[in-house]
Amino acid sequence: MKSTVLLTVASVLAASGSFAETYTVKRGDTLLDIAREQLGSSSMWSEICEMNSGLIDDCDSIQVGMVLTLSPEDVAAEEPMEVTEEEATEEMPEEEAVVAMAAETETGEMMATFEMAGQELVDALMTANEDYSVNSSEMGAVLAGSAEESVTSTGRTGAVYLQVPEMFETSASASMIEMAVDLVAEADGNIAIAYSTSEVGNSGWKMLPITAGENTVTMTYAVPAMKNGNGDYFGIQPDPEATGQTITVTSILGEVLPAE
Repeated sequence: MKSTVLLTVASVLAASGSFAETYTVKRGDTLLDIAREQLGSSSMWSEICEMNSGLIDDCDSIQVGMVLTLSPEDVAAEEPMEVTEEEATEEMPEEEAVVAMAAETETGEMMATFEMAGQELVDALMTANEDYSVNSSEMGAVLAGSAEESVTSTGRTGAVYLQVPEMFETSASASMIEMAVDLVAEADGNIAIAYSTSEVGNSGWKMLPITAGENTVTMTYAVPAMKNGNGDYFGIQPDPEATGQTITVTSILGEVLPAE
């Protein structure tokens, strides 16, 4: 017998319990905060924005005193879409995929991860200043450089850094994460890595030993709860001891760890 999956915005909202029909925006509010506090999931911020499209011009900019509609009456009135088990494995339209992902997050069945490798990784890595460089190779991103002065771990971090995907930033809020870097080194040495929320704290630089050849270095960090969502960043110092060392990063993996 084939099982079915019912996908509607109303079903996701219902899973989070009762909710108010309207909300008046206060100073410091964001749609992420309102969705998390009023609907039980920060992933629903886009639904609030859509339901209030006649009032909100920019989803990233809401005004104090706005009265936002939170009741999905128009959406809930639609008949739920029935999907067979085989069809559920096929690629869904983007809007339905977001709804399904929100439902899985609510039940704790999905933990957020991201992984970057190859040219995607090379393109994502940025340098804080001319003391550092990122070049492409067949294996990955070749990182070099060091600074005489101390390197900041705040904001976008110093040295070499990348911005983590927005969904990972949202899932990492108030959670424990693990960051893993696969790399190849020419000789024994050390690198330093850091995670920054760019608004509510950072891990500080974690000095980690590496050996000649292939390495995987990891760090864990308890990410504070986000406020405005200014972007989370992951930084790497390829040569913190200024020895002339270069490293080739083949992949970077981020994972939100399950709550204990």
